[in-house]
Amino acid sequence: QCQSWWHPSKLGRWRFSKDLSGGGQLNDSGSHLMDILLWMTGLVPEEAFAYINNRGAEIDVLTAASVKFTNGALCNISVIGECAYPGMDEGEHIWGEKGYIGISSLAQPTATLKQAPAPGAKPAPPRVIAPAEAPPGAASPDHNFIAAILGKEQVEVPAECGLRVIQASEAIWESAAIGRPVKVKAGH
Repeated sequence: QCQSWWHPSKLGRWRFSKDLSGGGQLNDSGSHLMDILLWMTGLVPEEAFAYINNRGAEIDVLTAASVKFTNGALCNISVIGECAYPGMDEGEHIWGEKGYIGISSLAQPTATLKQAPAPGAKPAPPRVIAPAEAPPGAASPDHNFIAAILGKEQVEVPAECGLRVIQASEAIWESAAIGRPVKVKAGH
């Protein structure tokens, strides 16, 4: 995830105040990337190791993190708040034993699938999948959240999704501060 978020002229704004923003780029935008990753894979973070560069701000701007999950799977997360060009870009890339899926999340969302060939077989060409159109009458992503606040619906996303993101984020921040891997605090 890369976003043209940091600039010395922006240092006095709310995003760069830990008291007002609650954190930096990892918390502000990187949390969405982690939420997507955890939701797509269903994996539970166990340990994190990270480097963070604040670029002179009191909050994180650049984060490079490695996460180990409870099943042994490994993950690298890059959250860049100092993009060299205006705007932002985001993607998720998951490699597994049976293939790969790469998802571009923003300007022109697509998914690229590459399936591992059978032994001795030639690899099939990658499949590029465009996003599905929302069905007629589909609600915006905010609809359920607003309806839940108004007491009209149950929240569709369990609180554990947000909890896992913040648990991983806290381990990443702690690891960067102490310079070694940190166990992700589990629990509800």
